[in-house]
Amino acid sequence: MKCSCTSLDCAKAGKHVGYCKCKTMNNKDKYNSHVALIMRYEDDCNWIAREFTEKYFDKESAGDVEEWWVGGTIGSVIYINDFYFSMEEMVLALSNKVSSKSLFLWYEQWTDCNNYNRINLKSWIGGLRL
Repeated sequence: MKCSCTSLDCAKAGKHVGYCKCKTMNNKDKYNSHVALIMRYEDDCNWIAREFTEKYFDKESAGDVEEWWVGGTIGSVIYINDFYFSMEEMVLALSNKVSSKSLFLWYEQWTDCNNYNRINLKSWIGGLRL
């Protein structure tokens, strides 16, 4: 079905794209649109995880990097060589250009079982320390 909306992406494709909000979409198109949107989200999450891993886990000194999404849920929490990071933490670290040293210092205090006063990554980036 030709898309009648004004989305530039739809205009280029000559049809609905995965995230089109056009009112002329039928139920099948809406379902396919949602599936395409989810696939795009998962691709983006995997890309962010790959960038995060390449920046913070040196493959040459650590050997092969073992990584997987916890529970198989892309975009939630990722396991990387005995460390666990949420999607929010990966995005914060990358977008704020956090150094490896600072990230792993934060992680150490965040996972310290004897520390009841933990600082989240956003506050850590902002300079909060106990």
